Amino acid sequence: MPDMIIDRVKNFLFRGILLRLFRPRVGSTLPLSPRRVAVWQFGGIGDMIIGAAVIRDIAKRYPEASIDLYCSNPGVSDFVLKLGEQVQGVHRYDAYSIDSRSILSRKARKHFLAVLHQHQENKYDLLVNLHVPKLIDWWFFEILLMRRSGAGFLAGFVPTRSSEGVLDRQVESDVVVGTHYLELYKELLGPLGIHVSGRGYFPVSKKIQKGKLAVIHPGASVLFKRWPVVNFVELARRLLDLGWDVVLVGDERERELGKEILASLPQVRSVVGTMGIEEMANLLASAELFIGNDSAPFHLAVAADVSAVGIFGAGPAMYSNYAVSNVRIARKELFCVPCFKNECAFNMECMTQLSVDAVWGAVCELID
Repeated sequence: MPDMIIDRVKNFLFRGILLRLFRPRVGSTLPLSPRRVAVWQFGGIGDMIIGAAVIRDIAKRYPEASIDLYCSNPGVSDFVLKLGEQVQGVHRYDAYSIDSRSILSRKARKHFLAVLHQHQENKYDLLVNLHVPKLIDWWFFEILLMRRSGAGFLAGFVPTRSSEGVLDRQVESDVVVGTHYLELYKELLGPLGIHVSGRGYFPVSKKIQKGKLAVIHPGASVLFKRWPVVNFVELARRLLDLGWDVVLVGDERERELGKEILASLPQVRSVVGTMGIEEMANLLASAELFIGNDSAPFHLAVAADVSAVGIFGAGPAMYSNYAVSNVRIARKELFCVPCFKNECAFNMECMTQLSVDAVWGAVCELID
């Protein structure tokens, strides 16, 4: 109970500061051809695949601009450098480590001030924040940094019921919406003349030929995003019966999942744990079909323009609802969806109660 009260007081205070005490920015205009651009995008590889498409589209709109990416994990984001010489660097800004409690630590303050100093030194003409925070703390410190960054023009999201002028170009949003992130980015950046595409981006070979290959990813980063393995076995069996080649993908931690499927279907091929992200992207580009959980390979498949069925549990629709014709989402609608908890009091019914026939129906819409 005390923690709940503290959170409510904190939300009230931070929201009040965000909505009332920041003076509206007046007179800031975006140059016709900004020379220096900063883009913020935080999260894992899936977030970065989505954000890379926006960086590519900003580069197309402003071909003379140099672009810096700020993200929480540069190690999984260096592929953005392959967009071209316009992308000058990938820098660390761990927004998730800066909240009302951690900021009391010297380490968090030092990191926050270092990022602020880097922005002030670089004197960006345009700063685009693609993040829609879950916690009011993150909203507060991100907007505070944006307002103190010295950037000429600020574009990003603000909490619902925000006053005008917190940023120069702002869209009110909430972390629980039915719109995909890329559609939100279109709304944010369209008025600036930046035309955001409906897919993420990841570099793949241009010479890959497609075959009647189905790629299945039975894993996910966390347990509550995993559809039961026995269901993937049945899906793979149906595809094999129709003459498809089936390949399993995943990272090193998911080897046992691959072995479990191979034990029932030895004619399936597994490359689980043997491929880096670039090799996996090229494999996906050679496929005609992808089926997998809410995880990076799903976003890779969509970026590679592969017909894809995403199996989603309680996660928000912002990651799943791509507005493109060859993507289908299989989801069990329950009263508790969406959910952001790492534990489930309902035996993960959003995944366990999603039937094979429901997912197969989505598959048939694509392969027919």
